[in-house]
Amino acid sequence: MQVSTGKYNILLASSVVVVTAIIICVVFYESYQTKLVHYQKLNTQLNKESKRFSKLDDMSLLAAEYQERFNSYMPVEQYENENRLYWLDSLEKIRSVHKIPRLSYSISARKPYLYDDGIISDKGVKVSVSDVSLKMNLMHEADLMAVIDSINKIKKSIHVLSSCQLKRLGLLNKETVIMSAPNIEATCNVKWYTFKVG
Repeated sequence: MQVSTGKYNILLASSVVVVTAIIICVVFYESYQTKLVHYQKLNTQLNKESKRFSKLDDMSLLAAEYQERFNSYMPVEQYENENRLYWLDSLEKIRSVHKIPRLSYSISARKPYLYDDGIISDKGVKVSVSDVSLKMNLMHEADLMAVIDSINKIKKSIHVLSSCQLKRLGLLNKETVIMSAPNIEATCNVKWYTFKVG
């Protein structure tokens, strides 16, 4: 059986069209698959970045909240310089409130605070310290605790009471107590800290 030339040409042309269509479909499919994989990778990456930015937002809010609280409780400018007049006024108020007959004090020159591990220095914080010596005459030993509590409550200051020594005054024997005169001499040492950032 013989196929006519016209039908053969039509059949050949149809085959070419079908094969071409298949090739085009395969090429588009491969391209689609490649783009699909690429977009899936992008989507995964975007999800990771979204989570990372979400964490950064949380950290940023936390840092902002910490900074605000830090500045409210411990403003840097407040502790950079020694305000000696403020300290002397505070001590005078303590002397007046507790009716201390005699209170004398001395404040040493400020010097760099020497710390062993160097961690504070490495973080860019320079700490200085002044030694404050307080000598006071008191009526009773119990008065010292009230005075120490008041010293610890001095605001706008970072300080540590490092030691106190007591000495009895003017007693001839243990049973003799002069009610109108001071009976105790207390000498206390305070470390007064200031710091500078940067």
